[in-house]
Amino acid sequence: MPYQPDRELPLGRTLNSAGRMYYGALINKLAGTGLDRHYSVLIVIEQEYPNTSQKQIAARLGLDKATITRIINFLCKKKYIERKPNPDDKREYCISLTPLAKQKLPLVRKGIHELNQLCRRGISDSDWKSFNDTLFKLHDTLKTIPSRKLVVQYRRLKISKNKEQRFHSS
Repeated sequence: MPYQPDRELPLGRTLNSAGRMYYGALINKLAGTGLDRHYSVLIVIEQEYPNTSQKQIAARLGLDKATITRIINFLCKKKYIERKPNPDDKREYCISLTPLAKQKLPLVRKGIHELNQLCRRGISDSDWKSFNDTLFKLHDTLKTIPSRKLVVQYRRLKISKNKEQRFHSS
């Protein structure tokens, strides 16, 4: 049985479940783009263009050094980004988008917009604004509460065509 929201359970459980469903739907939306992950990194690079560093990207997305290095290596291998030495600091690299990434990003933005519109069904503009305001306030409040750092990794489950896909978390 799929997870059912329950006000007695930790709020994080419902947020986690919603996040997994959202990203699963986004992967489906972006199926024709060739991009099924790390699109947030590409968007940040585009926003920070032209001289973005791995360190700036990691800080913007709340990622540790090892994770951002792995993502940057993956995106370089897929030819979505280029990494060049920073002429002002030889220990740092400048990250930029390739023409391929610039071609794909409008499709990614369109997919995100379409999915966000689907998520809004039945929610008034004022309720949607309130939800987003509250979500950002919650995020800011949680940053002030001591906690352990956790890494959550989403991976695509391999399932046969005749079986229902289910998500599990403890």
